[in-house]
Amino acid sequence: SQGAKDLDRERADWLATLPEGGVKDAAIQPLVESIRQNDPETAFSWGMSMKDAAKRSTVMEETIRNWNTNDPAAARGGGRRGRGAPATQP
Repeated sequence: SQGAKDLDRERADWLATLPEGGVKDAAIQPLVESIRQNDPETAFSWGMSMKDAAKRSTVMEETIRNWNTNDPAAARGGGRRGRGAPATQP
């Protein structure tokens, strides 16, 4: 729904203001979990911005698994923008 998309955008804007590290990583995780079904490319970008390697690995494993299930070609190619290019600026 449009309301959910607006809320996710507001959350992303707020996350961008947080200093790098544990607090930001803890806030990124639920965002990634909430958007990966409908916007796996953006979820991928946010997940990759997490600094804690163990948490990033866990979040990314599920995000990639979900993306590969829903759109295997895009998942293999890193999305429309190409691997490593962020969908939004985390």
